Amino acid sequence: DEERGILVEFSGKSCREFEYFLKAQKRSWEDFFYRCLDFKGVFKRIDVAIDDKYYILEIPFLIEKAENEEIISVFRNFRIYKSGGLNKNGSDKNVGNTLYIGSAKSEVQFCIYEKDYEQMVKMGYSL
Repeated sequence: DEERGILVEFSGKSCREFEYFLKAQKRSWEDFFYRCLDFKGVFKRIDVAIDDKYYILEIPFLIEKAENEEIISVFRNFRIYKSGGLNKNGSDKNVGNTLYIGSAKSEVQFCIYEKDYEQMVKMGYSL
């Protein structure tokens, strides 16, 4: 649909690959975004990922703080999603937590989740 324009979507490795393309042109992500704005681009959603390989942000700890109302923020609400699997004893084994801070209808929303669990499932490892 020409009236709607062009959708550009990158995920995962494609971001890194496009970054190599930008570097070859001696440009940055910032240059790319400004160029999109030059063409009247509209950004409906931008996701920024931080790979916390050193567990600086412990998601269960942040969830506990949110549940105990121990977080000071301009955001007024949060949502928590937990996933798990049932083991042979019938008790559930936690396999991932997600904390959303802010409303999905607001201009900014944070989604903080345990990527290692997601990758484990994606790669087919058993829980």
